[in-house]
Amino acid sequence: MTTSLGTFRALDHPFSIELDGTSPVDLSDVFGALAAEVEPTTTYRFVFPDPASDDGELFRNDDLIASGRARVLLQILITRLGQAIAQSDPGGSVHATTLRVGGGTALVVGASGRGKSTLSARLLLDGASLVAEDISVIDHDTLSVRTYHRPLGLTEASFVALGIAIPPAAGEPCGCGGKVLTTAGHLGTTLAPPSQPNVVALVDRSADVLRPLSPATALTRILEAGVAPTPDPGRDLDTLIRVLAGARCVEIGSADLGQAAHWITQMAADPRHDPVPTLVEQHGQRFDVYAGNEAVIVEADRSHLLNSSAAAVWLLNTEGLDPDAIAEELHTDRSMVDAAMAEFAGLL
Repeated sequence: MTTSLGTFRALDHPFSIELDGTSPVDLSDVFGALAAEVEPTTTYRFVFPDPASDDGELFRNDDLIASGRARVLLQILITRLGQAIAQSDPGGSVHATTLRVGGGTALVVGASGRGKSTLSARLLLDGASLVAEDISVIDHDTLSVRTYHRPLGLTEASFVALGIAIPPAAGEPCGCGGKVLTTAGHLGTTLAPPSQPNVVALVDRSADVLRPLSPATALTRILEAGVAPTPDPGRDLDTLIRVLAGARCVEIGSADLGQAAHWITQMAADPRHDPVPTLVEQHGQRFDVYAGNEAVIVEADRSHLLNSSAAAVWLLNTEGLDPDAIAEELHTDRSMVDAAMAEFAGLL
């Protein structure tokens, strides 16, 4: 017998969930935060034929997409939802968790395995509330991150580091190092509405440092990490650099989770009052992104950071000035211009 568990929405992807048999996982608990009164475009169906086993199948509409243990099927479905989001609402997204914390909002950024989710869970346990997990889609006009209240994905080692039990809904540990879906309820937190970040923290679990980053440097690190897809580069780069320009950007080590969470909480309570001026210019397939007196030159999947002197030379060079005219305009020696031009010769 097939039972409908309701309709849900992952940002702009409306879907329904059906259950055939008895699930060893509380699916309503896992997906409850995504519940919505919507007309679904896709139906996902879990089939568990043996009540004594947690092995089952996952269908998308009528197509079988996976077989295996319940927790694996859940992880596969969450991955599918992420793919659907990328297709339905491309651009303006960052592989990051967004949290309301310390009176402000933190965008916690990191590639897989860098400790982003573990640090986010620490913040949630300390009283933060969840805006979006894993995929933070930034509205181009308001610069607010849209809500995506999916469960966090934590490794079993993360639960040990956090000092909390693995949730019963996720099933027994498999010992395979895979991630366990962890709901906001299990972490004792609340869900928050859309919010604009005033802290952007690039996480690295291998260190215990707090290092300020300029908006241009933060953009370069994010692009190099491959955590901000840009299907529409002009729009997406403009959106991201404006967020960075209005936030405190830092590189943060999460070797000490408590200390890292404290740093983020303190920074979120002290917003930046004067955003750095930004400009994005397109030159063919190349984008010049200016933030304050620095610049980031972006083409395809490559980026290059220019300091204040080089950025000024680059800007005047793109305006058609020759080296002598650039030196005169900047009131500097020709040698500085020549050094910058030599750097540009190998650029992109």
